[in-house]
Amino acid sequence: MKIDMLVLMHTPPRRRSRDEWATIRQNVARTMVYRVGLDRVVLADLLRSAASPARVLGQRFDNTRLPHVDSEPHPINGPWFDHGFFTRVENWQQRGIADDVAYYRNCPPMS
Repeated sequence: MKIDMLVLMHTPPRRRSRDEWATIRQNVARTMVYRVGLDRVVLADLLRSAASPARVLGQRFDNTRLPHVDSEPHPINGPWFDHGFFTRVENWQQRGIADDVAYYRNCPPMS
């Protein structure tokens, strides 16, 4: 299945082989990642999966393995800790996320 646009919200970065990442890149044209800083649910998932401390604190996908647009949270104003933040319509409206998705959907493939 080919996917034109994949929008990930509050998804923990999983360890995958290079072949698995290559298969994902071949089948997904564009990816956007929306995550808050230090998401407690993602932290718990990464700790459970025995991830390294750097991965637990970083909570980010490797852009070389999955090219994507990342919603880096503001270092002071956040959003922080709120696992459901990007699932609420009012936050999409306040941050113009639907406009971002529409813009990147019309861009060339990322990988």
